[in-house]
Amino acid sequence: MKRVAQPELSAMGESVLSHYEQRLRVEEDLSVATVRNYLSDLRQFAAWCEARGPQGREHAASFTPEKVATPTLIEYRTYLQHLLQLKPTSVNRALVTLKRYFAWLEALGQLTYDPAKVVKLVGEEVIPPRHLDDQEEQALVAAVTKEGSARDQASSSSCCIRGCVREKFAHSPARMSGSASEVGRLPCMASGTSIVRSP
Repeated sequence: MKRVAQPELSAMGESVLSHYEQRLRVEEDLSVATVRNYLSDLRQFAAWCEARGPQGREHAASFTPEKVATPTLIEYRTYLQHLLQLKPTSVNRALVTLKRYFAWLEALGQLTYDPAKVVKLVGEEVIPPRHLDDQEEQALVAAVTKEGSARDQASSSSCCIRGCVREKFAHSPARMSGSASEVGRLPCMASGTSIVRSP
């Protein structure tokens, strides 16, 4: 399911967004992109609240921050995660925006409590380890054979026989010396880190 990039809001919703935009542009030293992202996240939340309509807990057609409770924010987090299937970083960005917004309203005295304060961020997804391909395995064995200690050689041989995974070597305390250009860099994890020879 995809969201509308700029969903329409009620007059009250637009007024709330406009008030927050003025605060972001005048009172904070934020980049244009950051302000745009905060406003987009708040607009999406406000539109979601308004779309819930009479079936939701709020029983209101217009977005009013005072009527937002912690369960509403938890339900929104679930909506982002499970219905929209957004990545944890996208869900957390939206939640951080809402946490900032409601904390600001509480500081202004517009809210008696911050409903977002206790809402937890979602855990980051763990990228599973990837097996080394034949070329990477050969480069690893060559590097360890040439420059590695006996422990490194035994560990790499054992791992490669069993089916070496990148993560094993990404967290290995193996030490290699010499220049990286002789053997090359061995990518270790999906994030692009690599084993680099060090003295």
